Amino acid sequence: MTDRVALLGGLRIERGSERLTSLAGQPLRCALLVTVAAERETTREAVMGRLWPDRDPRKARHVLSQTLYELRRDLGDDWIQTEGDALRIGTGVDIDVHAFEDDVAHARFEQALGRYDGEFLHGVYLADTNQFEMWVDGVRSRLRRAHRKARREALSERRACGDLAGALAVARRWAELEPFDDEAQYQCIELLALAGSRTEALRQFEHYRKSLSSDDDELEPLDDLVQLVARIRNGDGVETRSTAAAPDAAVQSATDAIAVMPFLDLSAESHEYIGDGMAEELISTLARARMFRVAARTSSFNFKNSQLDAREIGRRLGVGRLIEGSVRVAEGRLRLAVQLIDVQDGCAVWSETFERDLRDVLAVQREVAIAIARRMGITVDRAAERVGNAEPRHPEAYRTYLEGRFFWNRRTPTDLQRAIEHFEHAIALDPSFAMAYAGLADAYSILLDYGLIAPEDGLPPAREAALHALDLDPSLGEPHTSIALTQCFEWRWHEAAASFRTAIDRCPEYAVAHQRFALFLAWTGNLDLALREIHRAQELDPLSPVIDATVGWLLYYAREYARAEERLLHALELAPHLPTARAALGLVALQRGDTARAIAEHEQALHDSGDSAPMRALLAHSRARAGHLAEARRDIRALEREAQQRYVSPYYLALPALGLGDHETALDRLEQAVRARAPQIVYLDSDPVLDPVRATPRFERMLHDAGLPATVAL
Repeated sequence: MTDRVALLGGLRIERGSERLTSLAGQPLRCALLVTVAAERETTREAVMGRLWPDRDPRKARHVLSQTLYELRRDLGDDWIQTEGDALRIGTGVDIDVHAFEDDVAHARFEQALGRYDGEFLHGVYLADTNQFEMWVDGVRSRLRRAHRKARREALSERRACGDLAGALAVARRWAELEPFDDEAQYQCIELLALAGSRTEALRQFEHYRKSLSSDDDELEPLDDLVQLVARIRNGDGVETRSTAAAPDAAVQSATDAIAVMPFLDLSAESHEYIGDGMAEELISTLARARMFRVAARTSSFNFKNSQLDAREIGRRLGVGRLIEGSVRVAEGRLRLAVQLIDVQDGCAVWSETFERDLRDVLAVQREVAIAIARRMGITVDRAAERVGNAEPRHPEAYRTYLEGRFFWNRRTPTDLQRAIEHFEHAIALDPSFAMAYAGLADAYSILLDYGLIAPEDGLPPAREAALHALDLDPSLGEPHTSIALTQCFEWRWHEAAASFRTAIDRCPEYAVAHQRFALFLAWTGNLDLALREIHRAQELDPLSPVIDATVGWLLYYAREYARAEERLLHALELAPHLPTARAALGLVALQRGDTARAIAEHEQALHDSGDSAPMRALLAHSRARAGHLAEARRDIRALEREAQQRYVSPYYLALPALGLGDHETALDRLEQAVRARAPQIVYLDSDPVLDPVRATPRFERMLHDAGLPATVAL
């Protein structure tokens, strides 16, 4: 009789004809056995990292040796083989996971389905460490993708030979095992209809729809499934679709597109910035190659910690391949595991592990980018040339830059200041590092745009950093976007238009350039062009809440309040605590006469922004419009006190006066903002909140002084 470890659908250990239950009370020994059995070969270091990540390495190695001894005593010496640092399961032990994957690899799909009794370690909990659970999740995901491939291929084979009943049996089992998978439900419902069970097909759909809507996310079935059910209800017949590993239409039209997912941090201590930074730099590197479309950072990072599988993520992002990875830092060493996944079948087409000294994080990034470039059909020389652009000479500068980007992406006032500190430190370590200067320009530009810094304190460093980045690397497109923003804030509209065009020409995949160019077009009175331009940003970064919020702002400027509300609510679904979306939603509510909702939205925006002056000004405006005069005046006093201690844009001080109907004070504040060249003057010609004073001669003079609306060559 064969010794056997079954890991699919639970955990069963059999020695010959005897099922061993004595190990059930020894979860650590079971975890060690599972870790070795599930991998064709592993190492002592990998096992220690999963089971004892927080222990001193010498103590962890001792515990591993002791547990290994006890496991061999219980099972026999031939169950686990050792060779140096390597660990592998004995050749006489049958592992269902290996047999299942071998069947899929050799196209024995029916046999593979017979082996798949459920998910890897279903209902089994062995080791109380995040690293072990993450590893289990990774194995589950890998096997789930292989299972889906086997299901699709088996369905295709049975349908091709006319075995409708057999195909339906496969589809039913698939839908049972993965009850929230759209494709499984589609196949089951379609085959029920083809078999003449129209009523059961409709009942299956209703059960699935109710299951989705009962979830916290209140999801809806995909459109193709809804359309199939509509045809079944109408008795129009069912048009069958191929199941032979055919990608979704969105994926099929984007087979050359790729997305880089956030890398999992498996370190004992948090090194999340390295994983995020590695993914972000790979996105930038691959995008610069211009050989295929690369999903923008915000869309890819929207799936951070997501449980969705590769096929669904690929469908939502409109890409054909995904790059997934993990980083682990221990004792000054960096281990990076990367795999390239084809979303058509969810299987890895390439994987590799890189291990380096932590100081060599840049070298690892370069090696990964070149390896992926080879797999994607880019010549190595060209990829290496692209990767070499704008790179630092000092490894520590690169690590510091990654930390700066990590904070920059959080966009809170505190984190933006921390980002500036990290970019400046990176520059101090390596004054020739162009991207550190670009990051510094980005951080100051956002502080200016949000009204969190005085123009005299933000414009010079933003401009100088961007220009220095271009001096060091003229090929970069990102600094031109920051330069264009500073030119907007200085009312140099013609130069700003040219800078935006240069940014887009240099880096056409940079969604932020298109987003900010769309805002520029709205500020200068070209709303129709702005709405067209923002759609290009959405195509490049379809799941960016910031871009979605920008669409809402543009529709608000266009006085299309119902559409604006729809887009802003969608942005808040993606990022519930995005203050700019809340702020716009409150202004939309004001324009629609719903002052109570406006107050609620602006209270939330104030909270989410960390009590920032711009959001307090909006709240004061809403309260004044609602007639809550005591509260509005209290907010005004708080703003005036804050303005004595730190910068508060005069533009925002004008808003509460407008809410109170004090137009003369509001115009005084706006004129003060014009004299001070406050960055928010760019909103002067477009913001509906200023409509009560728009027809006055004083306001018209302010527009004239700022050069608005601007006539620029587009």
